[in-house]
Amino acid sequence: MTRFTHIALLSVVLLAALAGPAAASKTQESILQDDRLLLDSGADVRTQTLDQLKSLGVDTIRVNAIWARVAPGRDATTKPSFDATDPGAYPAGAFDALDAVVAGAAARGMGVLVTITGPVPAWASPCGDHRTCDPNAGEFKSFATAVGRRYSGTFVPGAGAPAGGGGVLPLPKTNTPVDDIVAAQTTQAAQSGTALPRVTRWSIYNEPNLGAWLTPQYTGTSKKPVPASGRIYRGLLYAGLDGLSASGHGSDQALVGESAPIGRTGGPLATRSRSPLAFYRDLLCIDAKGKATSSAALGCGGSFRKLPAAVAHHPYAGGAIGAPTAKAGRDDVPLASIRNLYRVLDQGAARGRIGSKAPVYLTEYGVQTKPPDPFGVSPATQARYINQADWLAYRDNRIRSVSQYELNDPPEVDQFNTGLRATNGNAKPSLAAYRLPIWVSSKRVWGQVRTGGTSADLQWRASSKGSWKTYRTVKLNAAGYFDAAVNRRGGLWRLVAGSAAGRTASGY
Repeated sequence: MTRFTHIALLSVVLLAALAGPAAASKTQESILQDDRLLLDSGADVRTQTLDQLKSLGVDTIRVNAIWARVAPGRDATTKPSFDATDPGAYPAGAFDALDAVVAGAAARGMGVLVTITGPVPAWASPCGDHRTCDPNAGEFKSFATAVGRRYSGTFVPGAGAPAGGGGVLPLPKTNTPVDDIVAAQTTQAAQSGTALPRVTRWSIYNEPNLGAWLTPQYTGTSKKPVPASGRIYRGLLYAGLDGLSASGHGSDQALVGESAPIGRTGGPLATRSRSPLAFYRDLLCIDAKGKATSSAALGCGGSFRKLPAAVAHHPYAGGAIGAPTAKAGRDDVPLASIRNLYRVLDQGAARGRIGSKAPVYLTEYGVQTKPPDPFGVSPATQARYINQADWLAYRDNRIRSVSQYELNDPPEVDQFNTGLRATNGNAKPSLAAYRLPIWVSSKRVWGQVRTGGTSADLQWRASSKGSWKTYRTVKLNAAGYFDAAVNRRGGLWRLVAGSAAGRTASGY
């Protein structure tokens, strides 16, 4: 069996139930994803975005490697004749934008987490022009092999690539919300003639329990629905891991899941998203009590291949407008319910399905604002919520990363408006909050300088009309964190590092 570095789960609960600082995860990395700016908006915007992310202290960029964006003959129902494991056999220019992100991040000292995912070319699905439907696992393995070879550290773009191509075409419509998420603009970055950097961190498929990304979620009938997404994803996961192993990445970090936080109980079976706890039980072949199941419908009838202890999750709350302490349905996993995910993973570990005490990576998270979203929270509340989420995650030693989805809001109001900046680039209060997180609780102030350093000034003032004064110069740990006891009640606090000031937080 392929060896993969164990990475995984995150845990967070309601404020009153959280572990104390002794159990904190004090070296969490900061992950940010904005595929629209980095992949779909051209070289100039990409360069500016990479520079901004570096200046904000982002450690790792998460980016999707979408199969249908790069596959030859993606609209054909019959696979074209080409070696799908060879990155040089894909259309010229198809990978240019992703290449530029990988190279640009490496040049700035940031890491990259690549999610190998659908939608899929038509020839890789038995459902015709449905780009999310039951992807062919064998072909997915070939695609993962090609991506792994491309980012092996030895691949030179353009060497042996076929003629033609010339850019990334827009994806065909799938009649789901994923259309807008992954709509691609023609982009092409100049090739340098040198080998691309090596990628060593991966995740397999984006939100496989969400009907917008993988179908069918259920088969059967409305009276007797049969869960399908866990079974389908297990095959894709094995195939993706095998493809990475075949391309020399068998010892790399590999994350399972990239799971969405909320399921549905109604709507068409094919797109009725599976709640994450139910999805992980299906994936791990265990029942609601944690006992092993041999359900043939779940693909659990034969021997089970143990999964790497590496889980990624997207802990949004309530349509990305809820507080980080907000709970949801019994099998849903917003941030406040993360311990429920641990329980299911640990039940799977007890049955030998996954490595024990899997750590969790939060790889996508954000809070929508009003404006522009009519259902969002105020910009000030967004800033407060993302700092609270970071603090809750910090206090849980099973959570290994925090994340921010989007730097800028997209132009479409009906999309996720979770950016730190508005569509026009104007900063929201959350930009300062992200750069210098702060959270005030009873007699303590926690915070971080994402860019690191050795110290920062913790400032206090009695009211909004008072003047700021340095209460204490706090020492930072290696990841830029501090957690300080204070003896001031009420008033306002902020963190200052160099010329930058964070958000203003109310005292207790």
